[in-house]
Amino acid sequence: MIIRDPQEVAETLNNFFTSAAREETGQAKPTPDCSHIADLSRIQQNLTPKPPLSLKKTNFTEVKEAMMKIKTNKATGCDQIPPRAIKESAEILCHPFSELFNYILNKSRIPQQWKLGEVTPVFKKDCSLTKSNYRPITILPSLSKVFETLVHTRISPYFEDIFHEHVFAYRKHHGTDTALLSLTEQWRKELDQHNIIGIVSMDLSKAFDTLPHELLVAKLKSYGADSKTTDLVHDYLANRRQRVRLGDQFSNWKETSVGVPQGSVLGPLLFNIFMNDLVYAVKQSRLSAYADDTQIFFADSTPEKVEEVINADLAHVDQWYEQNGMRRNTSKYQAIVMGKTQVKPQFHCENIAIPITEDLEMLGVTVDDKMKFEKHIAKICRKVSQQIAVLKRMKKILPFETRKCLYLAFIIPHFNYCSETWHFCNKSAIAKLEKVNERALRFVFNEKQRPYSELLDKIGLPSLENQRLAKIVCTVFNVINSEHAPKSIKELIGFRNNKYNLRGSDILKRPKASTTTYGLKSWRFTAPKLWNSLPDSSRTVRTFKAFKNSIRTLDLSGLL
Repeated sequence: MIIRDPQEVAETLNNFFTSAAREETGQAKPTPDCSHIADLSRIQQNLTPKPPLSLKKTNFTEVKEAMMKIKTNKATGCDQIPPRAIKESAEILCHPFSELFNYILNKSRIPQQWKLGEVTPVFKKDCSLTKSNYRPITILPSLSKVFETLVHTRISPYFEDIFHEHVFAYRKHHGTDTALLSLTEQWRKELDQHNIIGIVSMDLSKAFDTLPHELLVAKLKSYGADSKTTDLVHDYLANRRQRVRLGDQFSNWKETSVGVPQGSVLGPLLFNIFMNDLVYAVKQSRLSAYADDTQIFFADSTPEKVEEVINADLAHVDQWYEQNGMRRNTSKYQAIVMGKTQVKPQFHCENIAIPITEDLEMLGVTVDDKMKFEKHIAKICRKVSQQIAVLKRMKKILPFETRKCLYLAFIIPHFNYCSETWHFCNKSAIAKLEKVNERALRFVFNEKQRPYSELLDKIGLPSLENQRLAKIVCTVFNVINSEHAPKSIKELIGFRNNKYNLRGSDILKRPKASTTTYGLKSWRFTAPKLWNSLPDSSRTVRTFKAFKNSIRTLDLSGLL
């Protein structure tokens, strides 16, 4: 049945979003008994002793800074106080707000008004008439976000050395690019050693919306949070209510008893804290997680061993999900096998065979079992070509500056998204990308005859290949100069001598490679080679901005 009345649609969506913790039968899913959850003991066993986490008082200077950083283009919550009003009143209101925030920190009680969220349904994909294809994004009161920011700045640093190195989401200096680069480089290394890799990509249903509150608080306590911190987080999660807004229509308010609000400042951090101990459940496989997008993999010389280890760890992960109140979507589990083998390993979850495919869609990148990325390159070319075709229809009404802005904002990002991961594709794919980029530039400048190199000079950008190589050396610069660089990326680089001796031609070690496809054509081999080829004047600069300026005019492809 198709519902057309906006009020009824809003009510239907709100009922669906707030019942995300129910089984398909309509029965409420019980919250796990924290006292009997084995993960809590695993947390304590893997935790390095450190002082307890406590939330220190704030002051008007910190509050003012937080108020000034609030994004004014965000929607207004149900309190009808626009973010711009918060920002522009920071100079005056930071004093009373600092007293209010300190009172809340002392009492560990959140104002009920701050627990009211207006939900905007955001369409994901497939059929727009299906309610399960919408994601609830919560718009919270602006003042609540300021307070959450202050709490986040106290909790987040405490967990930076607790979070597993392969937990990539919602962390500073981490992202989809580092997650994929870390994974694919591990796989290339195993393939270079002629091993077989079994990879299983797992899927959760509405992970943010089904997270059990009591268990999250128990985990926070196990990680070392003091009673005031756990009480505050418990109160932050308790008695939350939401309504769906569609245009000028609202649903009724409904209480949410599980989950963390998507769209909040604290929600992603709390989700990472909750999911972090999943890695302790995996015995021999390696795990990588980006939010609820999780992969486990294992490499060995024999397919039998790969099958045995993966299936054993799948059972452990499945048990963890069950104990932690997470809803698996086994119908969306997929597997891929890399490496030469006559016998393909078979993987199972809940006695259901996991389909083995030739490629996997991971964080927006299509990874194939040969690591050629041909399908991904074709996808990029198709998307960009479609955009160019649409823009060409409006060519006569779009001035040059608008065409240039559209190119830089909507076309170039397709070419550069996670490009360090798929840079090592074949020459024909590289040529295809440059050809599509040339078409885009001819649209921007309305040029039909001018050479591609001159179009690049006019737009002020190097070739796509040089842009990807620039990203590689920029990553190396960050690894060398920043102590906050992801550990998983730091492990890809080896230093010959003292890493602070940046002069000379052999600064970084080049690993031994057995094959061209997976050894020589890899980030871990290309990055040090390229870095060592840079002039000393580039390698010795101290700021990232200065480094980017120093390599802007270099032909990096000519250095390889």
